[in-house]
Amino acid sequence: MPKVGFFIQKDKINKHGYTNIKAIVTINYKNVSKSVGQVRPKHWNPIKQRVSKSRADEEFNNHEEINQQLENFQKEVDVFMKQCQKTGKELTADLLKDFFSGREFYSPKITFWKAWDDYLQQALLIKASKTVKDQTSTRNYFKAFEEETKYIMTFENINLEFLDKFRTYVLEIQNNHYNYLATLTRRLKSFMNWSYERGFTHNTEYRKFKIQEKPGTVVALSLDEFQRLYNFAFEKTKHDRVRDIFCFGCLTGLRISDLLRLTRENLQGETLITYMKKVKKDKPLEIPILPQARKILNKYQEQYYLLPKISEQKFNTYIKEAAKEAGITSLVKIMDFKSGLGQEETISKDQLIHAHMTRKTFISLAYKAGLDIESIKAITGIRSERTLERYLTIEPETLADKVKVFSALIESKSF
Repeated sequence: MPKVGFFIQKDKINKHGYTNIKAIVTINYKNVSKSVGQVRPKHWNPIKQRVSKSRADEEFNNHEEINQQLENFQKEVDVFMKQCQKTGKELTADLLKDFFSGREFYSPKITFWKAWDDYLQQALLIKASKTVKDQTSTRNYFKAFEEETKYIMTFENINLEFLDKFRTYVLEIQNNHYNYLATLTRRLKSFMNWSYERGFTHNTEYRKFKIQEKPGTVVALSLDEFQRLYNFAFEKTKHDRVRDIFCFGCLTGLRISDLLRLTRENLQGETLITYMKKVKKDKPLEIPILPQARKILNKYQEQYYLLPKISEQKFNTYIKEAAKEAGITSLVKIMDFKSGLGQEETISKDQLIHAHMTRKTFISLAYKAGLDIESIKAITGIRSERTLERYLTIEPETLADKVKVFSALIESKSF
């Protein structure tokens, strides 16, 4: 926050031997000044920036009264600046000039947190519910940051100093992963862009934030592991049902949120017709139902929903138990970017398995089976190659098989 400095004009002394005391504040490399009193130059202390007491043989200079006047002025400016900070007003040279002249300064169009609430209301109209839920969670995370660190978040406070404090809060205090920091930062920048476009702020410091997600290790079930899980005879009903949901996801490429919404109305012959909950699309996905997937559906043909109902939290707990019981316990080396620096860890696959692995397994097995990338994108609803790369794991044997096909093609040609 800018500081108030007090200086005298030595080159402008009136006929009585006095010069003006100037209060100066620098904002965006511009000086804003105001005369706040007069003093004889010999009584001015430039280090303390206050009036020194006159000597006994001199005319009394009212040093205490003048110094108190300077103190009061500095307090008024500090209060004004803090008020701007709390209400989201952009502190500019023109705004400070208005304050110095006694004119009423402008009221902000909207405060920082009120703008974020409006941002979420707008998102309800144009975004998928899962996206709105994530954005709401992000807003609450930043609010907790403000309350716990006492760093007041306003439009003009979103700068590099803020980013340093926020990075420490996420990685060290909350012990969250680096990629979560990248996600939160990206969502904050989206909100700031939205606010900037509507004239709520002129601050563009947030555009300097450069925190890129680190590519993690893609973990999916191999074909052998999928077949073992698919065919395993579980003793407990909860493990049997959670396996069915998981395997159906591996055979269709759908997310857990989409799987649990499927009803008889989504079936059209041997095709599954559905819109993805997370993504707004004009056209629904049309997913062929494989015989293995049909076998799962036949187990629940008496109910309206295609698959058993379960919360995602319980799903992730039970599928780990089921994977362990089925012997899916191979060790996997993964790269962890908790602090931004990659660290390799070795973890049993039954501890890594979770709801989102269904989508990764489908993409990896479909690619292994020879399905082309465009067909995989059409079935999964993925549009970008970059997103697809985050789901696709190419096993060494898959790569070797494709190279053999390439080799056979070359061998068949005469050069």
